[in-house]
Amino acid sequence: MLQIIAKQTSKQTMKIMAVAIMVAGVAACNDDDSEAVFVTVPTYGEYGTDTALTLARDYPGRYMGSSTELAAAQYMKQRMTFGDNGDEVILQPFTFVASRGPFADQSITSQNVVVTHEGTENTGRTLYVGAHYDSATQYPNYIELEGLDDNASGSGVLSELVYHFNGVNTADTIKFVAFGSEEGGLQGSKAFVESLSQDEIDNAIGMINLDSLLTGDNMYANAGDNSYDDDGNEIAANVKLREAALRIANELNLGLQVNPAIIPPGETEPYKPLGVGCCSDQESFDSIMPVVAFEATNWSLGPDFDGYTQTDNPDIPGGYSWHNPDVDNEAVLTQALGEERIKQRMSAFAQIVTKLIAEQVQAESIR
Repeated sequence: MLQIIAKQTSKQTMKIMAVAIMVAGVAACNDDDSEAVFVTVPTYGEYGTDTALTLARDYPGRYMGSSTELAAAQYMKQRMTFGDNGDEVILQPFTFVASRGPFADQSITSQNVVVTHEGTENTGRTLYVGAHYDSATQYPNYIELEGLDDNASGSGVLSELVYHFNGVNTADTIKFVAFGSEEGGLQGSKAFVESLSQDEIDNAIGMINLDSLLTGDNMYANAGDNSYDDDGNEIAANVKLREAALRIANELNLGLQVNPAIIPPGETEPYKPLGVGCCSDQESFDSIMPVVAFEATNWSLGPDFDGYTQTDNPDIPGGYSWHNPDVDNEAVLTQALGEERIKQRMSAFAQIVTKLIAEQVQAESIR
């Protein structure tokens, strides 16, 4: 999570044969001919939990431009590569000048990890799915920051999504991206967006973002700033991913909410209206395609009701963990939230987003 410091269908043309996803296994039916396809699925959340815990334990202080960030990128590449399955996995380097923090005015080199899962139908359409893997530098002891919540959790789910779609035929292409240097001002996602051609932008299905999935009291799926027109009317095409996510979560009996916009405009900045999220890599895509941002926080907690207060749990000092090495670590979060929290959240988000992706790219089956 990037912190803003200032406070002021029709039926799809390709049959989706595995859209009823269950933890114990999948039995999916084609409505047109009642042909049943049974797909064995591992327990949701396991692969992502392993990734998240390893990032936190073995790569603390993976701040922008550091050797640890590069090592973490290599680890993410490893976790997002599954043999000779045809998916291209690359590191995408980029350079920027830091605008703040301990590295202000310095030239920083970072990297994204990009997995391209090619569609089989040559539609030209692509769905983008991302999470940042770097950690913040806000606190003096930032080199100790495990960043389990922000954002080993999102990176873990991202790696699991790649796992689930490994070897699965999809009509449309999926690009899974682990972003570097989000905490330096969304630098990885900005660099990625700048690399897109106009044709890629015109044929984008949308972007799914995963950031800070553990500490918060509630799970959210919010759309982007492009959700409303100038008259305040919701634009259906720009909130389609959010609405699909909410429907899927309801089908799976998993609680998923949106920003309720409790506080009126003008009383806090950045103000986000009903159902709109804030301050992570989806914002780099927001002006060019529909987005949905998954997170865990508590938009109903004051005083600003801006999503930065994540929890009313008394064992989380100040109500938030992000960026703070003394709180955003495995020991403190496990003690405060319980040992099962990480597995529960990783499982829930993995289930919702796996099914969301499957629908959007017209997947034949899900691993």
